[in-house]
Amino acid sequence: MIEAVDVLAPQRRAKSAASLTRPAYEFVVRTRDHDTETVVISVEGELDIATAPEFERELVNAVRRAAARVVVDLSATTFFDSSAIRALVAGSRRLEASGTATCVVSSGSAVERVLQITGVDRLLEVYATVEDAVRPRPANGNGQAHITQPATA
Repeated sequence: MIEAVDVLAPQRRAKSAASLTRPAYEFVVRTRDHDTETVVISVEGELDIATAPEFERELVNAVRRAAARVVVDLSATTFFDSSAIRALVAGSRRLEASGTATCVVSSGSAVERVLQITGVDRLLEVYATVEDAVRPRPANGNGQAHITQPATA
């Protein structure tokens, strides 16, 4: 009796496992200091189970910058799933525990709809633009988020 052996099976398994950890699409997360008190974290591409850990690391690393506020810019995010929500909420809670406020920029995208459906827009302030998010404003004493809609011409 002849036994067939699949000599490529280990290579296929390795390739399959790698495809779960490396996104096949473009994902970029950038962190920059806006001013001495504000850090902006911009996310481009799909934010999902494969990319959420990197995003959450960037949120947590913002604590080291000693910023008073972190603005999460999701305006160029093309996909946002439950892993992304978990990373955003967990990261913002860790920032809050260190005294750093977190807000989100989402300009009329599918991401904004996900934030509304899940109630995250009631946990974090949501703005239409980064400029709106970093603009100084008086404290809102009633606990309501500052939701700013894009200006119409």
